[in-house]
Amino acid sequence: MTPDTPRHPSVLHTSHGRLEYGISMGTNLGDRLLNMQTARDRLQHDPDFTIVAQSPIYDTEPVDVAAAYQSLTYLNAVLIIETEIAPYSLMQHLHEIEHEMGRERVSDRNAPRPIDLDILYAGDIAASLPDLTLPHPRWQERRFVVQPLADVRPHRVLPDDPREVAAILSTLPLEPKVVLFEREW
Repeated sequence: MTPDTPRHPSVLHTSHGRLEYGISMGTNLGDRLLNMQTARDRLQHDPDFTIVAQSPIYDTEPVDVAAAYQSLTYLNAVLIIETEIAPYSLMQHLHEIEHEMGRERVSDRNAPRPIDLDILYAGDIAASLPDLTLPHPRWQERRFVVQPLADVRPHRVLPDDPREVAAILSTLPLEPKVVLFEREW
């Protein structure tokens, strides 16, 4: 955090007690299933987190990637976790897991990566800071996010959209494709 970063106590510093988070997971490099399992296990074995739900994994066509990467399909899933850790601290923790698993953050935000972990939502918090926007921007436009979220939280309403997740899913186009890859992982 830089000195001129706006401070928002509920997001950066203090906890709201135990919060439910939706975590989007994606990978398109290496052993994709192992990458998903490794990232999940890192959270599962951390005493600060409780995984309360896990979506199936979907094989998905790339979205908004350079032509050179169009052949690298993704695996995507959503974890629902509970923790007392504040959103900004959780984001930093997720970035540490990504880094330890080999992700390099480069100027191309959609470059291939062994793992991508994003906070979709944090309870009912709505916030927009330079490094963190809650709920995640454009989540409701992407079937590869909404499909697995609908599997675990179909009736959830996030602060930026009055519709239930399942209702949002029903409005999304079937392309780019999102295909069940692994129900139990």
